[in-house]
Amino acid sequence: MKFGSLDGRHQGLILGLCATVIGALVAAVVVLLPDHGSGPDSVVRPAAQAASQPSRTYVALGSSYASGPGGEYTFNSSHCGRSANNYPHQVAAARGYRLVDVTCGGSVTTDILRSGKHPAQINAVTPDTALVTITTGGNDIDYIGRLISMSCLHATPEQARLGGRNCGPNKHQVPEPGIEQYTRLGSDLVAVIQAVRARAPHARILLVEYPPAIDPAAPTCPVLPLDPDQIAETARIWNSLSQATVAAAQLTGVTLVAAPDAMAHTVCSPQPWINGFEAPVPFHPNAQGKRAMANMVLATLG
Repeated sequence: MKFGSLDGRHQGLILGLCATVIGALVAAVVVLLPDHGSGPDSVVRPAAQAASQPSRTYVALGSSYASGPGGEYTFNSSHCGRSANNYPHQVAAARGYRLVDVTCGGSVTTDILRSGKHPAQINAVTPDTALVTITTGGNDIDYIGRLISMSCLHATPEQARLGGRNCGPNKHQVPEPGIEQYTRLGSDLVAVIQAVRARAPHARILLVEYPPAIDPAAPTCPVLPLDPDQIAETARIWNSLSQATVAAAQLTGVTLVAAPDAMAHTVCSPQPWINGFEAPVPFHPNAQGKRAMANMVLATLG
């Protein structure tokens, strides 16, 4: 599910990522001490209780592609928007898990590990956790924000209003992410996985990829107001995000979850999984996309 072969720049990017992350893994195993944050998103149980009964606890970590904007999207006391039909809720309902959903729209990968504007998501992972899904990384490189910003250049007035602050002056002129940003993202993904393992050594960990928003080989449509250069740039960014995610999964041995047919469901396809530049939330999974992501996870669980 990649946009063809990588050019020399992006081959170098992945080699740099692998070298950096492998070095970190050889040097030491990251073990993070519990961040005993307060608030409704902090879940801590003693190990004795975890050992007393089989666990059906499922913890969902990540950003808006996991929290699921659109539909019944509500904000809790930590100001993290989540919908009741996001893929973690659908997986939990299908498999009978007790869901602890700490996904948070707008979060970056390091927000999983450290408290800041929101409680650290890692606090929800405890010794009795049986399953953890992680979907993160897009905000680290401003993948969706810059996609909206570039779309604003060719957008209708209604679309520009929908783009909000992303349609501000010169927003689209932010430089394309470089090797160092993807390398840092890969290292942060590895750190998250190691932290989950330290807290829940028996949990199954799934690293869930972002479905692609666009197919550069497909015709465009009104809800994708990009020129050819912007389409190519967006394709490169998604491909590099995907490669960083794949590398982190391979280096840590966790299971990668991806849909091999996702490229057939981009924004201009007959059956899109991702909204275009349109309501309710541009360039995020629609109801079909959330269902597809849930099915990807369920198929992986077997």
